[in-house]
Amino acid sequence: MEEEIKLITEESNPEDVAKEMATSIRKMYEDRDKKAIGAKERLVKSLGITADKYRTANGVMIALDTVREVIGDNANMTLVDSIATAKSMATKMATIAQDMAEKAEGMEPDSFDMICEGFYDTDFASGDGSIADMIEQMLTLQLCQQVGPAAQDIKDFCVSADEEIEKARENLVKYCETNDLDVEEYYG
Repeated sequence: MEEEIKLITEESNPEDVAKEMATSIRKMYEDRDKKAIGAKERLVKSLGITADKYRTANGVMIALDTVREVIGDNANMTLVDSIATAKSMATKMATIAQDMAEKAEGMEPDSFDMICEGFYDTDFASGDGSIADMIEQMLTLQLCQQVGPAAQDIKDFCVSADEEIEKARENLVKYCETNDLDVEEYYG
């Protein structure tokens, strides 16, 4: 395959080959940006849907499950109190999911692995958090576990695409050097 490429390029006009290589690199950038922006938009939309979901009875039930998980069979909290706490937590989670969506909108896709930073307390275990704080932290971490893999995939895609683009750019530079061409003329 490599010999085939060499034969083709040896028989081709070096300026034309350099132009094709530069065009290919620009196309790689465009494709990377288009895919990354599309993935970012889907992630933001998903977070918006999650925020909306937390505002429903289903969101309250998700929060109630976490309330029950935290308090267990605590006789001091009635069902009415548990539901009130779950409603409060669901409302907070809707806000957190919406805030996360807004954060994602302002981020570059290659930094999406940082999307959950600032939304949960990394020192929670050493603090004096209340039951409500514990429930909020657990729900936030659940949200981050849902969002994190998609966000990481977007970042990984960008890193991988950038590496491929850099290799293509290096090949263009080498090709231009080998053929006494000014790389800036083709890729400035």
